[in-house]
Amino acid sequence: MMRLFNKLVIFSLSVVVVLSGINVYAAPEDVWYSDVMETANKIGIINADEQPEETISNADFIKLAVNFIEDKNDIVLYMEYARQQGYVLITEMTDETKPVTRQSVAKVVSRMLKLPDTDIDMTNVADWDTTCPKCKEDIGKCYAYGIMSGYEDNTFRGRYPATKAEVIATMLNAKAYLNIAEEK
Repeated sequence: MMRLFNKLVIFSLSVVVVLSGINVYAAPEDVWYSDVMETANKIGIINADEQPEETISNADFIKLAVNFIEDKNDIVLYMEYARQQGYVLITEMTDETKPVTRQSVAKVVSRMLKLPDTDIDMTNVADWDTTCPKCKEDIGKCYAYGIMSGYEDNTFRGRYPATKAEVIATMLNAKAYLNIAEEK
């Protein structure tokens, strides 16, 4: 009897959701990446069914960055191209299947955009002391030029995997930076 009641309740709720047009998969409007993912979907760099909080592999990140920042989508070996251009060093991203880290995103984007040196004070970033020393300059440049930012708790979390939403936001900010630089 109880099992029948539970099934009836679930069925009733499902009917209400369907008939009311509620999208149970939609991100709430107050989630920071809602606008980012909507914009990315509209301009065709992601599909509507992409999961914004999933990670993205090193290889997929490089392909996205080269396609979006340089408008090159006819390349076969993206990682090899990125290495030839100096965006990725031979010792970096050796496992293309691993999730890209936030510090790797900063390094690659900084190199691709040839970001000028800056004197930004990063001591307010709570985890700056534990940030990869080889990455600090590129992370600082990405902060200074508004291409990347940290979290609400004043950390950057450079060694953490970047989510698709973070990578897309970075790509959109990088493109905006290029557009402003071209206008000057």
